[in-house]
This record gives sequence, structure tokens and C-alpha cells, in this order.
Amino acid sequence: MADVVKAGFSFRPACEIAVRRRTDGEIETDTPHLRSPLRKGGRLLKGGEGPFCKFNCPSGLKDAGVYLICCDDHVCYVGQSGTGLSQRFGSPGYGSIQPRNCYQGGQSTNIWINANVLQASIANREISVWFLPSQGLDEVEKAIKSRFSPPWNRG
Repeated sequence: MADVVKAGFSFRPACEIAVRRRTDGEIETDTPHLRSPLRKGGRLLKGGEGPFCKFNCPSGLKDAGVYLICCDDHVCYVGQSGTGLSQRFGSPGYGSIQPRNCYQGGQSTNIWINANVLQASIANREISVWFLPSQGLDEVEKAIKSRFSPPWNRG
């Protein structure tokens, strides 16, 4: 994370992401598309079949800003939120995939981020979220993406 500070940004730690686990220690997974009424005739998004995990970011941050999802201190994703991290990472959001989000018209970013968090968790990577309150969301997000080329950001 020192590189982010050196790049002229002062992100602060928001939370560690820990996926829910069963009593035997295995990661609890879900395939919410199977509970959707869209199951009969709806078109699944790429990756919409899951599986997915559940997690949250109990940061209480309600400020607008830019956030980073890091794995083992490497920037993996850069995003922005005008509503705060608790809402972005809660339910519905990255941390709890809703059945409707697995189908056309759903939130493809939610399923993409959740699937990546699941894979990082399976690989026992340390996943953390960092936050920078900011009014110039687009400019900061663009600068960080340009500097780090985060692998979970698409396009």
C-alpha cells in the first residue's frame, strides 16, 4: 500500500474482507441464480452461475470516495462510491449476490467482484479495502487505474 501513498494519494484502511465460513472452516458458497424466477427463460450473465461467497465491509463510511480492493497489498480493483462502502459491500452489493443480478439486466460488476473475492479467499490471500474520501471521484479513479492497471477492473 505504500505505493499508493507515494503516488500522491492517502488512502486509509477501511476493512479486511473475510468471507463467511461454515463451522468446518470451509467457505460458504451460494448459487443464487437457482432461486430466481428468471431461471425459466432468463439469460444468465457471464459468470452468473456462480458460485458466490458472502462478506461485508462494516466500515460505517458514508462519505463519497474512491476505494481499492487489495490482495496481499497489491491493488486488484479500483472503484468509486457516492453512497459509502457499507452499502457498496453489503446486501445487495458485492458481498451478497442477489438472484436477479445473475441475469441480463443485473449487476455484472457485483458478480465479477464477488467471484474474484471468492477465488482470492480460496487461495488464502489477505483481502483488504482502502478508502479515500474525495469529491473528484472520476479523476482519482482514473489516475489510480492508470498507475496500477488493477486486474479486476475490466475495460
